[in-house]
Amino acid sequence: MKKTLAVTFLLWGILFQTNAQNTENQDSVRLFNANEFKYSFGFTLGTGSLVLRDKVISNFLYQGNYTPFGLHFQIRNRFSKSYYSLEFMNNPILKTETNKGFEYKGDLGEFFPSSTDGLDFSTLKTKKYSFNISQLFLFKQTEAKKIQVYLGYDLNSTSFYKKFIQFEYVNELRDRIMSAAIMASFERKFNRKHHLEYNFSMPILSHASRSLTNSESDPVTISKSRFTVMKSVLGFDSKLTYRYQVAARFSLRASYSFHYLQVTFPRKVQWANNQLTIGAFFHF
Repeated sequence: MKKTLAVTFLLWGILFQTNAQNTENQDSVRLFNANEFKYSFGFTLGTGSLVLRDKVISNFLYQGNYTPFGLHFQIRNRFSKSYYSLEFMNNPILKTETNKGFEYKGDLGEFFPSSTDGLDFSTLKTKKYSFNISQLFLFKQTEAKKIQVYLGYDLNSTSFYKKFIQFEYVNELRDRIMSAAIMASFERKFNRKHHLEYNFSMPILSHASRSLTNSESDPVTISKSRFTVMKSVLGFDSKLTYRYQVAARFSLRASYSFHYLQVTFPRKVQWANNQLTIGAFFHF
């Protein structure tokens, strides 16, 4: 009888330990493969800097700091992944030291006002937002799936609004660029919690429109637009993201990104911005 009870308890102990190990292994695998959840939603917030030169306005270089905010939705399957992102910034004022305090004073008084509508000749009021749709397909991976390479495309729509003084009038310059880019993505999984991802894209097909309005002296809007294949619109996007998997359905992410774009008509405009963001993502 005692031997029977001992064997019974021994078998129960082995069975309990085996089940516990299986549960632990399943939880570990599930946590490590948190990206196997099909959908992810998150938001990002951070800090950034923007540098701009627009020869429609002047030859001067304008720069300023801003706060970026983004909403992100992701769909992930076994052999592909899709990103949907809406990003905008807190409407910073860009400044140039070159044109600081510019004004004209003569016998007839001050011809160029030192400030109008909160602007002077050394500042620009800006607004910028962009919407991205990215579709990537698995190209290659290692046996343990710790390194994965994806190739695909990115569709982007960016609107950039600039308000400035030219002569004594306030002007508004609106740029809108829609582009289709080639995109590559590299992923590295170190363990079940730490994950690194690098994305790079370059526009190939683009449609850009630029509109200038002076509502005070002449309410007519002057617009120019152009469809181009790697000519009038040039640039690239680069983004490095570190992900820490807190739980199977929740992760924290830190990203550094750099963006450059130039449009060459009717006069060249160039802008570059880099930003560091922190985000929270939910997986389901």
